[in-house]
Amino acid sequence: MTESADNSGTVEPSSTGNDSTFSQSGQAESSRGRKRLIGIVKWATIAVVIAAIVWQVQILSTDWADDGARVLEKGLAWSWVAIALVTFWLGQLCFALYWRRLVRASGADAPFLSTIRAYLVGTLGKYVPGKALVVVVRTGMLPDAKGKRFLVGGATVYETLTSMSAAGLIGFVALLATRRDLVMNMTGAACIALILNIVVHPRPFRQIAKVVAIPFRRQGDELPVRDWYRCYLRSAPLLLFEWLGSGLSLWATAAAFGLDVGSWEAMVFLTGVAALATAAGFLVLPVPAGIGVREFIVISLLTHWFGEHATAVCISLILRTIWTAGEIVLAGGLYLLPGVSWARAKLADSNGAANAV
Repeated sequence: MTESADNSGTVEPSSTGNDSTFSQSGQAESSRGRKRLIGIVKWATIAVVIAAIVWQVQILSTDWADDGARVLEKGLAWSWVAIALVTFWLGQLCFALYWRRLVRASGADAPFLSTIRAYLVGTLGKYVPGKALVVVVRTGMLPDAKGKRFLVGGATVYETLTSMSAAGLIGFVALLATRRDLVMNMTGAACIALILNIVVHPRPFRQIAKVVAIPFRRQGDELPVRDWYRCYLRSAPLLLFEWLGSGLSLWATAAAFGLDVGSWEAMVFLTGVAALATAAGFLVLPVPAGIGVREFIVISLLTHWFGEHATAVCISLILRTIWTAGEIVLAGGLYLLPGVSWARAKLADSNGAANAV
């Protein structure tokens, strides 16, 4: 009886504390392992992309040295180059108008000129690897958004994804209508359209937004994804005009070389090429402005259409020059417009007030 009572009264040492310690250390080790794996994948991806860019630049340099001068000896029709620049600018304006719609759907202030300026100046952020600077610049240049900057940042991400989704769809339809023999390219365009359309749907996008950081967003801030999605569907005509501007720019660039692009089929095909090449370049995030990726697709598809590799190389390089110069001139001109310094001062004041609080 006594022994039984003594045994029953004995308190066994608890292992709860040790188990908790082991669990926490295991979680920390697992977290460190994931971070190391992500870092390895990140730098391996960057290394592969850089190697691919170097390889592509070498090919372009060789092609230019061998055939570029010969093609350009015929001369460029500068009136068509001017048309290529203007149509590119019109397409960029459509992009800016679509972004303004999304910002307004978020409930944030979106004055017309300030929003257009912020969008087009922010476009230069894509020349920084990762392209995240695009979001920061556009959000920072809309000081009237005040406490809703996370909405502007979210709208920027959503605008990019939906625009590239539309690009994939336009590329697929254009190739299907003009060159059904380009099966791999059509498949790639269809995959871009399908995957991104799934991503921007409200339910998947909300889940992704929990993992992917949205600039200026605090825990608990809700994103109006359903409003954005409805705006995306209603803006289908504007999305079409976005990519039509890029397509007409490529069409005019080809015309500047004296090529026969007078048919509707050529215009549809070139619009699809411009859209697909831009979307593919965007998806390779470490590459600034899709350099190399865009040219590879443009050259490949134009060679199939015109039958001249050298001409396709020249068109691709001249198009890159027109678009880059057009973005710099447009963004620089808008940045220097009166009112920007006032906007920067207002943003600084609001940040100072927030820090003081």
